[in-house]
Amino acid sequence: MQLTDIAEQFEAMGVSVVAMTYDSIEILREVAEDEGIGFTLLRDEDMK
Repeated sequence: MQLTDIAEQFEAMGVSVVAMTYDSIEILREVAEDEGIGFTLLRDEDMK
């Protein structure tokens, strides 16, 4: 099961869903649009 499949269930319980990655902002935008992601995507610039 993918996070996108269960994010709405978590949010209905009052849990904020976020995902963090080292990908560029451009890739994050593209993935969010292509996959219909409605939760927050964060970028770790320093890859820590």
